[in-house]
Amino acid sequence: MTTNETSWHVGFKGLSDVKAAWAYVYEGNEGEPVRLVRGSFRDGFYEEGTERSLGYRVICWTDAADRPSFDQAAVRALLGGIEQVVEYEQSVAFATENWLHRQALEAVVYGNPEAIEIAQLALGSHHIEINRYYGAY
Repeated sequence: MTTNETSWHVGFKGLSDVKAAWAYVYEGNEGEPVRLVRGSFRDGFYEEGTERSLGYRVICWTDAADRPSFDQAAVRALLGGIEQVVEYEQSVAFATENWLHRQALEAVVYGNPEAIEIAQLALGSHHIEINRYYGAY
């Protein structure tokens, strides 16, 4: 980890009940399946403008004060989150993996300085045993 790399935590364990944090949360199949939001665990990471809590859908989180960048540390944490969620929700793991791959491609397209490393890390998700076909249960 470089000195300016954000420290991420996998899953929701360790989140403060009251202190605000940034978290990648799984929202579902409408729109973006994964989003970076700011909130606290007690507040449930409520989706803006709704009463829908996303707190139980935290893939990974950081207590960084400023909005974290999409970098290698974030990708590693997202992969760790996928590895956790695959144990109880295959479709969430699959959708999150697809979203992560798209973000890696966007990093390349938009010239992220860590694009190659991000893409290599993200594509390393192939080792996670995910049922990658929604109807194949």
